[in-house]
Amino acid sequence: KHSPAWERQCRGTLRGTRRNLRARVESPAAAGLPHMDEEESEKSSELSDSQSALTASHLVDDELSELENQPVDDYSDIITSRLDKLVLERDSVADIRYLWRALIDSCGSKEACGIAIFAAVFEGAPSLQSMFKNDAEVHGIRFVLSMETLLAELDKPDQMLTSVESLGFLHMTLDVSLDRIVIFRDILMDLFEVEVPDAFNDEAKVCWKQLLNYVGGALIHVREQYGERVRLVTDSWEKTYASETVEQEVDEQRAGEASRAFPNDKEADAAFEGEEDFESSNALHVQAVPRTFTGMFKFNASMMGMDASGWMAEVLLSFDTLVVNIGNAARVEEECDVLALRISKCTREVPNLAQYRSCMLASLRALLPKIWQSCYELAWSWFWEVVERMLKKSVGRPLQWERALRIYNASVEEEQLHAFRSDVYTEFFVKAPSGQDFFKQSITRLHFLAEQVRQMTMEMYKEPARVVEEISALGLRHVGYGIPPTLFAPYVSASVEVMQKMTSDALVLEAYEWSLGLIARILVRTIKEGSTIVMKAINGNSALALKTAVSGAPRCDRASWLLQIRVGTQVISPLAWAIESGSFEAAGAILKDLLSFRADRDRYYYGADDLFTRHPDIVKRLCDDAPLLLPTLLQGLVWRSQATKNGLRRVNYYVKHLIVASDGGVAPALAWFTKSKDVQIISHPVVVLVSDCMWTGVARRLFIAAKAWYVVSLLAFVLSQAILPKASMTNRRPFVDEPDSQALRWVIFVIRCLVYLCSMGQLLKRHVMQVVRAFVQKDTVVLVVPIPRYLIDVNEAMSFVLMWLLLGMLFCEPMFYCWQADSWPTENCGASEEVHGRYSVLSMCAMAILWLLVVDMAVFSTKLSAFLLVCIHVLSVVGRFLIALLFLLLTFGSSIAVLKTVHEEYRDVPTAVLSLFAVTVGVYEKDYRELADEPMLLMAVFLFTAVSAILLLNLLIAQLNCSYVYIYQDMLGFARLNRASLIVETLAACPESRWHRFVKTLRLDEPLEFEQGDIGVPGGIGKREPSSLNPIVEDSIARFGGSTAREMPWPLDPDAEKGDRLSQLEVLLTKALKRAREQHPRRRPGRFSQESARSD
Repeated sequence: KHSPAWERQCRGTLRGTRRNLRARVESPAAAGLPHMDEEESEKSSELSDSQSALTASHLVDDELSELENQPVDDYSDIITSRLDKLVLERDSVADIRYLWRALIDSCGSKEACGIAIFAAVFEGAPSLQSMFKNDAEVHGIRFVLSMETLLAELDKPDQMLTSVESLGFLHMTLDVSLDRIVIFRDILMDLFEVEVPDAFNDEAKVCWKQLLNYVGGALIHVREQYGERVRLVTDSWEKTYASETVEQEVDEQRAGEASRAFPNDKEADAAFEGEEDFESSNALHVQAVPRTFTGMFKFNASMMGMDASGWMAEVLLSFDTLVVNIGNAARVEEECDVLALRISKCTREVPNLAQYRSCMLASLRALLPKIWQSCYELAWSWFWEVVERMLKKSVGRPLQWERALRIYNASVEEEQLHAFRSDVYTEFFVKAPSGQDFFKQSITRLHFLAEQVRQMTMEMYKEPARVVEEISALGLRHVGYGIPPTLFAPYVSASVEVMQKMTSDALVLEAYEWSLGLIARILVRTIKEGSTIVMKAINGNSALALKTAVSGAPRCDRASWLLQIRVGTQVISPLAWAIESGSFEAAGAILKDLLSFRADRDRYYYGADDLFTRHPDIVKRLCDDAPLLLPTLLQGLVWRSQATKNGLRRVNYYVKHLIVASDGGVAPALAWFTKSKDVQIISHPVVVLVSDCMWTGVARRLFIAAKAWYVVSLLAFVLSQAILPKASMTNRRPFVDEPDSQALRWVIFVIRCLVYLCSMGQLLKRHVMQVVRAFVQKDTVVLVVPIPRYLIDVNEAMSFVLMWLLLGMLFCEPMFYCWQADSWPTENCGASEEVHGRYSVLSMCAMAILWLLVVDMAVFSTKLSAFLLVCIHVLSVVGRFLIALLFLLLTFGSSIAVLKTVHEEYRDVPTAVLSLFAVTVGVYEKDYRELADEPMLLMAVFLFTAVSAILLLNLLIAQLNCSYVYIYQDMLGFARLNRASLIVETLAACPESRWHRFVKTLRLDEPLEFEQGDIGVPGGIGKREPSSLNPIVEDSIARFGGSTAREMPWPLDPDAEKGDRLSQLEVLLTKALKRAREQHPRRRPGRFSQESARSD
């Protein structure tokens, strides 16, 4: 057996000899032989030389083939310059496998073996622990599984080389160095010597050292060799993506120019049709070549005769993710597994992945002709080889796994599932005791979660695209829960172990483990990518930590750090999560940071637009979940100048998003404020400004127009029912009031017909449509029977009742009954006598409702509206008093009626109740002395008087007083709340054109001045207020010098740092006092200070 150095030297010598000999055979001149002349002797000598050279070449080939079949190197050292096949003898392979099996048996299981390996690594080399983010258990099982794969392929050099390359690709993001490989190798060798000393002989030691050197050198070689390829792939893809962006911008620019040139849609369509005809006639119907990768790929696929709508379309959807994450092997492997699932839903056959490679390279060459070189060809070919290798591991298997898992799930009974769920948590808590601190819900909730996970493993095969989106969203929610990613691996391991106890079907176990592992990987990745320093500060509910977290954010991205965390296609908002999780301190700090004015010399930075763009419903969120933060939001929308002039201060209210929605319509913010019914918020200057602008600008005229119809109807109704019928009457009859003038009776008849036709007709049409719509859309509420929801509103309910009253009046109209009378129109005839009473009652009720419907006109005066609201508010107190009085009347009335009395007013229950009520209100006509002959009756009446007149009436007065005091404190707030509700109702029917005209008058897109000549940000309304109303001691704008680059973070504010230090000092003092109380719990408050004073 020769040494490795001798073998390398011999191999190089033989290769050089073979090259020279072949050169002599093909071209003697190139090999340094003399040039052939015309002499026959030289031809014969040359022929003999060629024959001898050919014979020598065959000998060299035989010798070289023998050497190439021998091991390339014994790998006594770590080789990083190249990556060859590892060829070992059969005895060496057997020794390696035997030693590994002995180590696993010594530890007890694969999981224990992995933990022992990494425990030894972390203990022997603490510096290596920084490379591993998860626990020893997670990395241990991964190491054991990877080693199992390599050991299974030791006798297959080609497969071994592929696996080692894949392993190196997975470790590309780690800082793997030669020193660290040596440390890891030596620790593992020491572990073998300690755990299995009998099996760790000299031969096994040499073999394992060769294997570890080979794998370690491969990791370094792949990292160094493929790093350049990754850079080439990502750079060229960025240029391809940039070309797509440019094309989209050009298309948008052309569309904008066309819209400006042809405002009319028909003219634009005609122009485009003419342009297309012109281009098609000049281009001779030549198909346009696409300029995007997707378009170019489909174009090339059609030219090559391939179908780009099947599995290739699925690859195209994932292609950007694969390219962008090419440096992250774990992410690429995860995407490939998901892609394999999606491909399985398109075709049942194994796709020819090489076709995609040909079309991909052709598309890239066409899109990047100026920079395309052989290095790009090699890099992209390597990229697709990596993807293809990962896809081949799973492509074709999901269909088999899905079928096996579906059959198994159909055969499992509920008792088995209950036992499965219980055993999963038992095993999980054994493997990860810290998980008990996070799974603190009831056992039924835990069983529900376990069942959801089990069902998700099956849904992953059925609808992979939907399930992946749901898992990503679930992972982002787990970011807010603060779940450590290290808990997922023990859960998967526990679940798989329990499943192994339930079934021995290898295909079912493989399907369950693969699907559950993929779900865990997606969750872990989502949590890691979403666990930003901002989210960690929110989980701690610390405003100080939040300020520290965003202090390093670029100026242009500071708002996005606080409003958006994107993981794949899923997005979570730190602000929304802070509100939902109850971290109100952090949420308030986010609002203050977003709504703070910052400025350098070039521009202003203000996050109101970013806030309302990301969360158009931020007002609703705060009203529902965090009303305490509403003042913070509203105060952040106000800027007040520090300088005053003539006793006035400049104020800018940035209320654009509270007035105008993103689509240009009416913003729902005022409706949300009104729904909250918070009089303090509705009286905030920002909300007052918004409501006043809407009221004076557009709502007032619409409200007058809407109420004018009720006013006209009321006037017509009063004239036709109460005034004109009483004019110039000489002939009076019961229930009949009719003037003598024929002309006046015609006027009454015409007015009543107009009321029936216009007022009642309009009400009938509107309510019929709303009732039908409510029942069709099932927008109803059940009181006794289902009724439309809109009738809950008092005004709508009164309008609905008015409609029925007018309908009743129409059917009872006396003039219609007397249409055959000689003096018609008249109400005085025999046919109308039976309806006069009903008609007058209906008319009276309708009159009252019409007056109540115009009470809303008090909204024009805030003070009058406030007084009206006070009256309405105290009516509830009066109602309770009347209920109590009714109870007393029935109690004493029924009791007195039992007595045998000669007084007629107390003989039965109705008369007794009526008499007692007269006593209560002070209209009783008789004297109490008349009851002296019946002492029991007199005593009962006196007792009722004491309870009702003395106790109940005085209690009513006290309650009215308290209620008035309460309502008077926020009287204007309630009035503004009432006006705001009317504004919301009125603007719901506002024409779009009128609303747009109103918005233009506000000029919200024009920047506002902060000071004279200092142009600020747009989106607000400028006002002046008295300088004494809101004193300002410092500038509201934080101005910074230095660099104005948008990528630079803001400099730290010295005043803020002082405040933070004071906050930290306060926290430390609080902790010290708490610790002192815990150490001396028996000391009374103040004793410590007294003893200190004595010692002083």
